[in-house]
Amino acid sequence: MQAWQDWLAVLESHGFAARAMTRPPASEQDLDALSVKTGVAGELLDLYRISDGQLPPWRSEEPGATELFPCARFVPAAEALELWQEWQEPRVPFTVDADGGCLAIAATGEIVDMETGEVHAASLVAYLGELARARLAITDDDGILTWDIV
Repeated sequence: MQAWQDWLAVLESHGFAARAMTRPPASEQDLDALSVKTGVAGELLDLYRISDGQLPPWRSEEPGATELFPCARFVPAAEALELWQEWQEPRVPFTVDADGGCLAIAATGEIVDMETGEVHAASLVAYLGELARARLAITDDDGILTWDIV
């Protein structure tokens, strides 16, 4: 998925160790469980075939450790399934923020905020493209870099 690679390259161009934060691809067993139970297909599964979420930045000693989505951690496929079971929604969460908020993919492919219902993009690839084109606000707090979308 080129959109994912482009987004990681943007983060890295700002000094973040984005690729070092990614986990290896999800197992076919985890992908099958996620797909069968939730009905999700397509782009989210394609992304999980590249990276099964991310390492938690607060546990990483990697310089430039970061979240891979705006203020949110990209969760592994097994955790996405657990979150889906908790929310009991047709949408499948794939990120979680510090307050427990999630971004999810709807059956239509749209990227939706689970709490507000706000649609962020028509598809995961479109959302990643929007992130790659967005202006980032970078903060350096005593050598610890953080970012958000402006």
